[in-house]
Amino acid sequence: MARISVTPHYSDGKANERSLAALIGTKGTAITREAQDAEPMRQWEDMRATTGVLDFLAELTMDVDDIREEANRLHERQEARSTSPGRPRRKPVTCAYTD
Repeated sequence: MARISVTPHYSDGKANERSLAALIGTKGTAITREAQDAEPMRQWEDMRATTGVLDFLAELTMDVDDIREEANRLHERQEARSTSPGRPRRKPVTCAYTD
């Protein structure tokens, strides 16, 4: 029987991702399929920066300032763990959220 072990690197990353998803969930619910399918890292990248007119309108009433510091910390920690030389950066997505 093969034994599968989860490395601390992977389990720490999953914990960061779950924490970020929970924090994002306090600000609203994803309403587009693209937003629902996006991983927490992409969701936060979208929430913290307006990427277009539709994005601006969708996020007009959303105030993320109260979670910005914690979400940025989790995002940066996760990005540092998942970025390696030669690995392409994720392209931005346009998502819509509602309170």
